[in-house]
Amino acid sequence: VEALTNVAKAANEDETRGSLLNVLDDTASVETDIDNDVAIDAIVDNTPIIIPTKLGEPVAVGTGSQSVEILRPSKNDAGVSIVQEGVIANDAANGTTTVTAVKKDGTLQIASIIESVHSPERFNYAISLPEGARLELTNGQPFIWNGQNNLIGAFAPAWAKDSKGVDVPTRYEVSGNILTQVVDHQA
Repeated sequence: VEALTNVAKAANEDETRGSLLNVLDDTASVETDIDNDVAIDAIVDNTPIIIPTKLGEPVAVGTGSQSVEILRPSKNDAGVSIVQEGVIANDAANGTTTVTAVKKDGTLQIASIIESVHSPERFNYAISLPEGARLELTNGQPFIWNGQNNLIGAFAPAWAKDSKGVDVPTRYEVSGNILTQVVDHQA
């Protein structure tokens, strides 16, 4: 799993779409269909990836003892669209849009686009881990370890930018199997 990232959204939809395409470089061109329960079901770089159409269903990466499921930050779903093959965007009906992308290297990127100062600052990702695995922060970066203390997954460092490309303070928090990215965009 590559990243759980957040980027602030410009008010203008055309600017946002352009920003998204820059954020989502190196996406895999895989069949994407939002008319079914599963938008993407693909094997990329030998990694199975399943992305449901609705936010209330977890995405799945890997198989067996290497499998991880991630529930995206909102169960509300006001609509879904295809950004490009391998990338879907869900309106979370809370002032954010959740973008889920499959990368060419078999990793996954989830980006929450913050639409206004009134949008949430906390983005919770419930993670279903294989038996015996644990999620923990090391120097602020989340890692997933199996029961034998072998690394089975990691998340990119937290980052966020506003609509002008300026860094916004952000960090991860972990509580059990919940990974939270806090984006201090109201500060």
